[in-house]
Amino acid sequence: MGTVPIAVPIDHAAPLAKGLVEPRHTTCVNRIPCISPYYSDGNVGTDVEAVLMVMTPEERYEDLVPSVTEHHLYDVPGLERCEEDDVFESYVDWPKEYCRA
Repeated sequence: MGTVPIAVPIDHAAPLAKGLVEPRHTTCVNRIPCISPYYSDGNVGTDVEAVLMVMTPEERYEDLVPSVTEHHLYDVPGLERCEEDDVFESYVDWPKEYCRA
């Protein structure tokens, strides 16, 4: 199992999270509000965003990526899969059960 953190505009977090859970790309998405300073086009800006912590089994990651890129508001959404080697065994089983379609 891995976790994929994805920053999104705060008002887009709920629909994107739901759109990842309903087709079973993920078992659960935690939404964490944050303030994000960033550099773009020669300027430093600050946005209010949410970080979606998307828990997904390895075999569903390839299905998750096109869904995120299709529905995300940013031209280049940050997708980075973080592997978790030491996870409570029952917690690992839950996404594997739910996400197999």
